[in-house]
Amino acid sequence: MTPTPPAPRNLFLINKLPFLETFLNGRIWFIQIACLGLLIQSTALAEYKIGDIGAVALSVNTSIEANSNIDLNSDETDDIIARFQPMALFRANEGYLSIDAAAGFQSKRYNDHDENDADDIRSHITILMPDENHGEIYSLQFDAGYNQYTRSDANQGRVTETDNLTLATKGRYDLTNRTNLRGTIDSFNSDAQTKGDADVETLTIPLSVYFKYDEAISVGAGYRYRTSETSGGFAKDIESNDHALYLGFENLLSELLRYEVLVGYQLRNFTNSSDLDDENGAYLKAGITWAMTEMSDLELTAGNDYSTTTTSQSDETLYTQLKWSHRFDERRSFQCGVRYEDITYNQADVKDRQDEEWSCFLRGAYILIPRRLSLNASLEYADRDSDVAYYQYTQTTARLGCQFLF
Repeated sequence: MTPTPPAPRNLFLINKLPFLETFLNGRIWFIQIACLGLLIQSTALAEYKIGDIGAVALSVNTSIEANSNIDLNSDETDDIIARFQPMALFRANEGYLSIDAAAGFQSKRYNDHDENDADDIRSHITILMPDENHGEIYSLQFDAGYNQYTRSDANQGRVTETDNLTLATKGRYDLTNRTNLRGTIDSFNSDAQTKGDADVETLTIPLSVYFKYDEAISVGAGYRYRTSETSGGFAKDIESNDHALYLGFENLLSELLRYEVLVGYQLRNFTNSSDLDDENGAYLKAGITWAMTEMSDLELTAGNDYSTTTTSQSDETLYTQLKWSHRFDERRSFQCGVRYEDITYNQADVKDRQDEEWSCFLRGAYILIPRRLSLNASLEYADRDSDVAYYQYTQTTARLGCQFLF
């Protein structure tokens, strides 16, 4: 099928709105998929308890999305995407630990570009011990997940496929009633399924000590070690060791303001490639939440960190985001926000690349049946600038969906 020629690049959201007409123009069968999902959900049963062990349930998410740029590149190819995601859920909080697990799949169908159709596995488990704090001086959390992703990748300007395995253990031990030791072992393996892409393996180990000065502030110091390597792609493989030293600040300034800030210095050392120079710079991870009213929150997040891509690129990303969340009542909620990213890509034998992106979003949800059925909608816009013309683009996405738990 011959693809539709892309529309001229335009920076203004309003000029993208005619694209949304495709929801009702020759796309009826996509709407039928979502309606069928909703019809299936209407036959829902209650959550099933398994004695004193826990409970099982089934959730179903369906959505239709109009996307003006499915590949995230300057060609700006549009399409309509339907998603159907059933998940089996298990929850247990009896005894000394709690378990929250889910397993299922996401079926994704494109109206025009069916080469991107996918049926991807979704799974996750979290185990927390102890379940509730009854004076214990330690806590442990284990997270694991195996997930397949078929999604747009702005680093490459195309749809890519990966199989990801995540294993993480997070612990906390109280040395005194004011001092605690914290540590994490986080392993991430990404197995590339797109021709030419590389597998990525990352191991991250942060360790820190925190002192609770008072209710308003806890102060800590920490060190983070991370090793990353790529293999099997067309580009030259890279290996790196990251070191970060940081100070941490967290807790409540008041009942209305909560914060968590990590700030320090980081170094990335490349161990196998003389084509890439070692990197160093600021390390930042921050989140501040202001409870404006009982119904509204304003959240500011920011960060600066290194990462490794499936094209054997080392990138440094600086980002900041401002998000406002509001609940009109027990059933209706709304979010809006704006985000900025500045990304520098380094790759062996390739000129460095600099990208800059502004994006904004509007999201709403309505609960039809409490703890059972909800509807959601979103409208998002992104404008990305790059010193490589192919990676310059704008994107508008509009999504309608529903979620059911039974």
